Amino acid sequence: MKNLVWSASRLKTAEHCLAWYFYRYHHKDKRKIPTTPPLVFGNLFHSLMERFYNEDGTPFYKSEDSFSGAAVGQWLHVYTKEGKDNRGNKIDWFFEGQKYAIIPEIKDVAKQIYQTYSDPERPRPAKQEYDMRVSLDGLLLRGTMDAIFGYREETGLIGTDYKTDRFPPGKDRLEYDPQFGFYLLLMGIALKQNPILRRELNFPEEEAEKLSIENLFLSEKINIGYDHLRTGQTVPISRSEEDIQKILISIRDRKEQILTNNFIRSPGKHCVRCQRRELCDSDTKNEVKLELPDNKQIELFPPTKRIKKSRKRPQKVIKFPKDKE
Repeated sequence: MKNLVWSASRLKTAEHCLAWYFYRYHHKDKRKIPTTPPLVFGNLFHSLMERFYNEDGTPFYKSEDSFSGAAVGQWLHVYTKEGKDNRGNKIDWFFEGQKYAIIPEIKDVAKQIYQTYSDPERPRPAKQEYDMRVSLDGLLLRGTMDAIFGYREETGLIGTDYKTDRFPPGKDRLEYDPQFGFYLLLMGIALKQNPILRRELNFPEEEAEKLSIENLFLSEKINIGYDHLRTGQTVPISRSEEDIQKILISIRDRKEQILTNNFIRSPGKHCVRCQRRELCDSDTKNEVKLELPDNKQIELFPPTKRIKKSRKRPQKVIKFPKDKE
């Protein structure tokens, strides 16, 4: 088994339930898992924000009506026409007609976003939808940051994640959610390992030399947060060295469990959202062992199996002569 690749979503899934992680990322059944309207709603505005600005920082869309029209057009022609999201996953609508009932909300949110983010006084991101892949002590980490704002003396470097929830995430949710700590870890390592990225983000070289696992998370030079798109509010997320150490320990522990095929089932509220629940229940009932596809297991005492003899006549095997050297 090659080194496992870790992302914030993979880690969250593994922490909830290792069996859920197995079915989601390693099971041989490659059917698309259905998605929900709120997730598709968020994906819609994430894709629109990716190209919201021109290279000179001016808004790509000339008015809030044109931005709103683009949002509705993409919703109708991309998501509702085929009933699938941009990854080909089927959308499980909550009720018939929801695909059209949600259009007024899309228009309102689009206009709110345009009014806030087209303000010339608002800082422009230096990077959008930036894909980061780093290595740390044999661990492969990856993630996509929605927006990164270049280094400034008064604010440092800021990485943000776009949220389209009706209300900003509560403190209780942020405390157990490893996403922001994971992104902070990811950004710090990427800056440490990538001099080109440091130049693009105007990150001081003298600060890069100080970066390490020990002091990265208490530094004011690298900050993480989220942008609540419905209100335009940017909320900083505080993280301590202890929080990040918990993430590193969790990754290493989950990796050890996965590589030893220790896919423990942890029933809970998340089972309601698990699209593999029926398959999991069936495997539990039939005592099916969950194993990584390419990790061969050797059974010292394999169970005895009843061998059924075939009534068909054995086929004659034709052997070709070996080539003489």
